[in-house]
Amino acid sequence: MENGKVCTVYYWEGREGLHELMASAEHLRAKSQSSRWLAGYQVVVSEVIATYGTKDYDHLLNKRPFDLGGLKGPPASP
Repeated sequence: MENGKVCTVYYWEGREGLHELMASAEHLRAKSQSSRWLAGYQVVVSEVIATYGTKDYDHLLNKRPFDLGGLKGPPASP
């Protein structure tokens, strides 16, 4: 990016995977040294409630249909 900022997105199937990462020795070691390669960082933990897009865009989250309280999303991509 032109401003030197980077956005990285990670996905987990459930909270257990996130908890495992946060407790791993490798993650804790890297986090303790993050000031060596980062001027700062911001973490946003959120839950994806819906996704949609074109079928020609192969994305992890396009594999599941969703239902938003009666508003039907598109079917899961094959």
